[in-house]
Order: sequence, then structure tokens, then C-alpha cells
Amino acid sequence: MRIVLTGPESTGKTTMAEQLSIWYKGRMIPEFAREYLTNREGTYNIQDVYNISARQLQISKNEYRGSLQIEDTDLLTCYIWLEDKFGIRDKQIWSSLEQWRPDLYLLCATDLPWQKDPLREDQWRRNIIAQKYFKNLERLKVRFCVVEGSGRQRFNKARFFIESM
Repeated sequence: MRIVLTGPESTGKTTMAEQLSIWYKGRMIPEFAREYLTNREGTYNIQDVYNISARQLQISKNEYRGSLQIEDTDLLTCYIWLEDKFGIRDKQIWSSLEQWRPDLYLLCATDLPWQKDPLREDQWRRNIIAQKYFKNLERLKVRFCVVEGSGRQRFNKARFFIESM
């Protein structure tokens, strides 16, 4: 089973992915964008987003072993990023999303406090971006659940959705 944590910045995706992978003893796939952008000087550009999307997909596919895999984001973030920042609706990324669908998306709500981070930039637009995730998940026609709350409550909701499958 593949489970992808998704949603706007600073919504607890990484923490939740780590917690769930420990709880279920599954493989955790980190967000490649963080590694890529941390090692890059200056601002990112369109090609950077394409590089990130290609590597994120490659890692996801290469690491999948048929057992539980929990991913801290996937191509949906790159698709939304390209659309939001550069006005591009990339058909190839969308096609890859349709072909490499997880069993479940956990869409992390914006109800957590903003955590400052040098790679984050949309503190005041999280709700707008959350709507983009919601609409695109509906458009993909995939199974997804919205995870809300904080701390143990958020973790328990994620577990409930996973175990309901």
C-alpha cells in the first residue's frame, strides 16, 4: 500500500509521515524538494520544479517493494507548484499522477500554526493552496481524507483513515 501525505506548507506532512512509518513499520519516502532546494543557491525556477518532480517520482517507484510505503509528498505538489508559481498546467506530470496513484492521500489541513522555515514562502496563502490540493485530488478521482487537529488527535485521525481501508 502507498500512502501520500500532501497539502500546503507547514501542515505537518513530514512529522506525520515519520510517525506513521514508525507506527506501521513501513518505508518512508522523504520530500526530495527539501534536499534539492537546501543545496541550491538563489531562487528556484521552472526547471528546478521539473528536476524535483522527476526525482521524486523516481525515488517513489524505485523504493516501492509492495509493502507499506508512506511518502512525504509526491508529484501533486510539483503540479500545483508549477500552476501556482508559473501558470503551467503540465500534462506530463498530470499523466504520471494518474498512472502512479497511491492507495490513499492524506491531505493535511491548515489548522496547525505556521512554522517558519527558509524554504517556505506562502504563510498567508495556505488556505488558497489547500483548495488547489482539494480540487486536484477530486479531479484525480483518488481516495483521500482530510487530516485535522493537532498532536495525537491528528495522528489518530490519520491512523483511522488508513485502518478504514
